Amino acid sequence: LEIGAPMLAMYLMDQPDHYTDHKFKMLYWRSYVMEAKQPWLDDNKKETGHKVTLMHHNGRVVEVSPVIDYMYRPHELQYMNVYEW
Repeated sequence: LEIGAPMLAMYLMDQPDHYTDHKFKMLYWRSYVMEAKQPWLDDNKKETGHKVTLMHHNGRVVEVSPVIDYMYRPHELQYMNVYEW
């Protein structure tokens, strides 16, 4: 295996091997697509439930779902697309 001196120096100094001017966020697109497809699916192919995360908040268990949060976002935020949300 051959690598150049600049690359070797970066690895030895525990520096990143690339730089980017953007910050990326994870977007689990499949859950949004499945929700959007629901009206066109046959009744026997529709998903019967949503996958949610359960969290404790103020002594109560609450469900957290980014898809449901986006669908029922406040009127003031209706202009936001999924990525901006």
